[in-house]
This record gives sequence, C-alpha cells and structure tokens, in this order.
Amino acid sequence: MDQSELSIYKVDEDDQSVRLGNTKFKLEEYSTNGNWSVVTYANPSENGGTKEGEGDDTVYVTSQDGYLRFEKYNIDGDNASKGLLKKDIIYRLTEVEAPT
Repeated sequence: MDQSELSIYKVDEDDQSVRLGNTKFKLEEYSTNGNWSVVTYANPSENGGTKEGEGDDTVYVTSQDGYLRFEKYNIDGDNASKGLLKKDIIYRLTEVEAPT
C-alpha cells in the first residue's frame, strides 16, 4: 500500500444518523521509544474539519456535519511539511471535548 488516510464521522451515541459537528479530538503519533506525542503538523482536508491551538494544545475539530479527514500521504517528499500524515506511523485519535 502506498497511500493512507484517516476519515471519521462523529455521530450521536443513541442515533447514529445524527452527525455531531464541533467535536474536538487530539491526534497523536506513536514513536519507536514507546511514547505518544501530539501531532501538530497535520492539516485536515478541505471541508474535513479544522485545526485549533498550537503545540501540545493542538486539537482537530469536526466540521458542522461531524466529518474529520486527513489527506493521504504521497510516497514522495516530506509529507509533514505539507500537512499530511506520515507513512508507517501509528496514530491515535482521542475525543477531548464533545459538542455543546
């Protein structure tokens, strides 16, 4: 496989047909030393949510229709500088704030 992406829809626990916008998630990557670190370089794709905060306070927020998507990486070049997910990295996405 030479491409990857991460896409989610945040839905209501009791009614999965209801999508929930403005839910905040922390995205982390696993390193070879066994630690998780907050991902600050990723940028959600167009209409696929937004990025807020800086450093360890970086969160990713679902769009109004509950969608959050990170673009595919390409096999050429430095993907982190383009805001794309890296190849061969384990990611963890954790909800940190539910919509109000």
